Amino acid sequence: MVSLFAAAYGFLLEAGVVTLPTVLPSWFGSFYFGILSVAFLLLGVLFISNTLIAVNQAATNPETLSALRLSFESGSTAEKFTAGQQQVVRFMLHNFGKELGENIVAQIYFPSDFGVSPTSVTPAAYPTTVFAQAATPITTYPNRLTAAVTMDDLHEDMAVPIAVSLTMPKSKGTYKVPADVWERRLGLSRQELTFEIS
Repeated sequence: MVSLFAAAYGFLLEAGVVTLPTVLPSWFGSFYFGILSVAFLLLGVLFISNTLIAVNQAATNPETLSALRLSFESGSTAEKFTAGQQQVVRFMLHNFGKELGENIVAQIYFPSDFGVSPTSVTPAAYPTTVFAQAATPITTYPNRLTAAVTMDDLHEDMAVPIAVSLTMPKSKGTYKVPADVWERRLGLSRQELTFEIS
């Protein structure tokens, strides 16, 4: 604002519309008002640049972004099951962050001991698709049956139930099942679910 005023006053001096007050020296003409306006303009650019940088840092601060966690329906990452039991297991994908999660993909990689079937659309849980991971050098879990769910968004502090039809292993023991969750800004988040088979 100051730079615009200085530039306008300098232009009016140059055009002869206004005259320089007698208290100011004669060299303090339109040229110097032009220099003054450029200086204030650069100062304004500096202030607005600092403001934009601060806003960008606040917007991309990890504390304000989504924080996705995959667990069993109970909220725990470990659950007990009976050997050979067949049932629909419900998982929860929870956004603990302070912002909307976008373009989310969650995948659970079951070892060959598990039987995995897809679930259809139900009002009580998000539907899943099941496929086998390709056996390639770049695949983290080759040949594993994968239960996957894709969603456009997940609001902050909200949880979505995910249903997977499973047949538990016939052998008793502890099974660590890895899972991956992707989000547009956060990228990949590696997680783990523990199945206690008794």
